[in-house]
Amino acid sequence: MGIKPEGQSKRNVLNQWLQFGQFFRFKPLYEGSYAEPLNSASIIYVCEFCLIPLLSLDLFKTHAKSCPCRFPPGNEIYRDMDEGLCIWEVEGCFETEKNPSKNNNLSCLLTLPHAQGKGYGKLLIDLSYQFSKLEHKIGSPEHPLSDMGLLAYRSYWRSVLFSVLRQRNNAQTVAIKDLSIETAIHSSDILSTLIINDMLVSRHDCFYIDIEKALNASPDSLRRRSIRADLLKWLPSFDPIPHSKMNSYVSST
Repeated sequence: MGIKPEGQSKRNVLNQWLQFGQFFRFKPLYEGSYAEPLNSASIIYVCEFCLIPLLSLDLFKTHAKSCPCRFPPGNEIYRDMDEGLCIWEVEGCFETEKNPSKNNNLSCLLTLPHAQGKGYGKLLIDLSYQFSKLEHKIGSPEHPLSDMGLLAYRSYWRSVLFSVLRQRNNAQTVAIKDLSIETAIHSSDILSTLIINDMLVSRHDCFYIDIEKALNASPDSLRRRSIRADLLKWLPSFDPIPHSKMNSYVSST
């Protein structure tokens, strides 16, 4: 209910609430596609496990006692006890492009309203790049990005690149290709990030990376929720290309 379908309005949602499970209630952003009488209900109750919509609290309580689902479907691939966070790999496919690029590592990102503003969006972005690293691939999101998606990715790319450049403070040279291999971020996304942050300097017909902005950036501006690679229990379904071939792979993307 966070994506506005073609031709739909906010007619009902101004006075409507969505009860997600037992503890979370929030206003939907746009009118859903539920049939009547659900579409006109003041509160729609949704089971957090099977996602069935229900018309009343009594129906929700009855369903909760008999619902066969007691945990998300799929396999648990990540558990961080310090953060109280689990990630599940769900069987299925969601694809918005008929002919997606081989570099796409994320097609759709959804954070429910009650969980927004807590860093979960960038955490999922970081997860997509962790997958790319395990696959020995260079990743990039599906384009074009929404306005909010572009802001999230630009902030993520800036945080990652600034952190890497700060670690390379004493390096004589820093190549975009090397940054791409280390971070799994596509070279075009790295280049756009450097341009937006005024970090490319032209000298004698060559471009150089000015790392002063990265060195002077406040630590608070670089903080973000991130995936701990040691806690991620996931392997690609194919044999990744050897690391020795990554250099030529980046050159061909």
